[in-house]
Amino acid sequence: MRKLAGAISTLLLIALSSSAIQAQSPNVQFDQASISLFHLLHVTGNFTFAGQGVLVNAPLLAGDGSVTPTCSPCYAGETYALQGNMGSVTRGNFNTLSWASGELWYLYGFQLNSPPIVLPYYRSRLPFTRTLPATLTGALSGYTQSPNAVSNPNLYKVFETPLSFTGTVTVTFMLWGSPFHESSYGFGTGRPFYYVQSIVYDFPSPGAPTE
Repeated sequence: MRKLAGAISTLLLIALSSSAIQAQSPNVQFDQASISLFHLLHVTGNFTFAGQGVLVNAPLLAGDGSVTPTCSPCYAGETYALQGNMGSVTRGNFNTLSWASGELWYLYGFQLNSPPIVLPYYRSRLPFTRTLPATLTGALSGYTQSPNAVSNPNLYKVFETPLSFTGTVTVTFMLWGSPFHESSYGFGTGRPFYYVQSIVYDFPSPGAPTE
């Protein structure tokens, strides 16, 4: 495993020191991941993947996809089905076991799924959370140049990795408006409604079998 990690680190360094590389990419395999999303009215966030001596993290760009429903707002008693597809190009960091660090361009496509929940009747201004099982599938690729800015992105590809993870997602809800104001309860319906403050996916191991 240590020899493999060292070989991957060396290939990444060679790729970064060259203006163009051949499409001979190391087979990077990630064994843990996290994706964080904040303020779902205007999605921002970041992702992190780690494995075989490689650590990748980069920002998620506003408008690069959607996690549905956006909950703007969602009423108490409604079923909240948290699913989403995200995909774009972003620039972020990488680190390797050889203590090398730098930046790559990342092309990503994420499909996120979890079971639905029924929103409870909370009237507090304090946030409340729900944690659910979740899955992530898709792919992540790294490039020394933006794949959107070159005619042949494969010349600049450092790695391409399929993703398959099982883990959890924690959703944090906030009451919309003031707990003492009519507008926070559906204007006469008596049902409080919420917005999503954050969504955090945690995937400690890839493709874990389910029983």
